[in-house]
Amino acid sequence: MLIFGVIFLLAGLVAFVFLGQTVVLTCDRSLRETPCKIERSLLGIPIKTIPMHSLRYARLDESEDSDGDTTYRVTLVTDEQALPLTPSYSSAWGKRHALVEEINAFLDTPARQTLEAKEDDALGVIFSFVFILVGVGVMVLGTQYLGLTWIFDKTQGLVTRQQKKWGRWEVLDYPLNQIKAVDVECSHDSDGDDTYRVALFMASGERVPLTSVYTSGWKGMQRTAEAIRQFLGLGGRSSQFF
Repeated sequence: MLIFGVIFLLAGLVAFVFLGQTVVLTCDRSLRETPCKIERSLLGIPIKTIPMHSLRYARLDESEDSDGDTTYRVTLVTDEQALPLTPSYSSAWGKRHALVEEINAFLDTPARQTLEAKEDDALGVIFSFVFILVGVGVMVLGTQYLGLTWIFDKTQGLVTRQQKKWGRWEVLDYPLNQIKAVDVECSHDSDGDDTYRVALFMASGERVPLTSVYTSGWKGMQRTAEAIRQFLGLGGRSSQFF
């Protein structure tokens, strides 16, 4: 869970760096050498400024994926190159089409001296923060199991569950003589993938899982269940409890 949390967190941060940028195109016809420039910033912090010596027109580029969905981005065409205004494509056709129209209207109106056109990707920022929040949430949940310990003590006749949550220890005791079987439970998801957890089966009919979540690693869990069975002298695996 910690690994998955880190993956989601890093993916969200990387996406935010690329999608969370604010791009501002400013033009001033009184500046003869570099009348236009692109300024990129992230959370108000300047990242890069690109001077433009000549700007001929703006165009709307399209990209179609394998499902037939089309996304768009604004590209500025100069005498030297075609320069995308944003690194990513977006489904916001109306917003980006209006931006192209605004830039081209300025270029077609010599009497107009200045232009300031702003571009950002609000949906991209939301998407990034969703990944970041999921990553942080999974990491926080995963840390709860770093302090989870089960102690099987024949001298006291108890199995003790110790778990550290938010800096405090929670302790639960179960009588050893009430454990009738130890086995591996299986969970099937909608995609047909199986995950597992080890559980204690009590004489009262109660199931006491060693972890609240199911994970992969069937062989390791089988070894854990077998070690507990041997320690308690419960014999072989009891498939009726599976």
